[in-house]
Amino acid sequence: MADVFISYKRSEDTSVLVSRIADELESMDISCWYDTKDPTPGYFAQTIKREIENCKVFLLIWDEGANNSEWCLTETHIAFSCAARPMRIPFQVGDFTKDSDMDVYMTRCQILNGGNSPKNANIKKLIVKIAAIFGKKPMRIIQRGSCGDDVKYTLDANGVLTIYGKEDMQNFVFATDIPWQNIRELVSIVRIQRGVTSIGSLSFSGCPSLTGVTISDSVTSINSSAFRDCDSLESIIIPDSVISIGGWAFRNCGKLTNVTIPDSVMSISLEAFRGCNNLKSVSVSSKTRINTYAFDNNAKIIRRK
Repeated sequence: MADVFISYKRSEDTSVLVSRIADELESMDISCWYDTKDPTPGYFAQTIKREIENCKVFLLIWDEGANNSEWCLTETHIAFSCAARPMRIPFQVGDFTKDSDMDVYMTRCQILNGGNSPKNANIKKLIVKIAAIFGKKPMRIIQRGSCGDDVKYTLDANGVLTIYGKEDMQNFVFATDIPWQNIRELVSIVRIQRGVTSIGSLSFSGCPSLTGVTISDSVTSINSSAFRDCDSLESIIIPDSVISIGGWAFRNCGKLTNVTIPDSVMSISLEAFRGCNNLKSVSVSSKTRINTYAFDNNAKIIRRK
């Protein structure tokens, strides 16, 4: 179940607005559910009802389209009548004659005004309000974009690079293709959020200030050279969802002193930890296939049953 349910009447501009809002929230690990398909009877209606009943925040994008939408009115009714009673937030965009049925609900809430049109809506106060509900504080984003078919990223002013979305990250062939390559020295923390299933090749290689990495348990593979030449990285916790660690994944991470390799890892490829001179001992499952040159010769490999 998602944290935030977004109710809206689909149009070109409103769909873009909803994506903007969802991107901001999901970059803070606040999950969103919103309709990107044509409503169909039965299953779809049940899904909507279940999502609203289990969300923590019900957000209505209240523009002229939603104001006259039976679907939006029905979703609002569910949000006000379900036992869990999510926080209801109407985000009004534009001026219009308000539907009396919708207005009865909306006047019971604090209405946030987003401006005159979905295309140019100001979402800053909305994001701050929702973030506060979840105990989070938005940071100034200095760069954002895509790094996979359905994977996005934000880099904030504190150097936190957040990867979020669904499915695999892109595998980069050349360092020049990496979206944050030109400002990689600003990256100090990497957060791979739930939903992302792989860490792409070369993704964070050569980030000199990278000191910490958080990997969600949806990730199943750390691909080749993903963290290669990260001089400041001292430790890494690999979740027990990871099955494979690609070649050169942590090559030349000279300050790396501690790594947790769970039983789920079936293979560690060529020179994955080569050049990690301070990694003196590593505990690895006896079932894990380790390439002959995966570790330095002075690293003690402890095989556990």
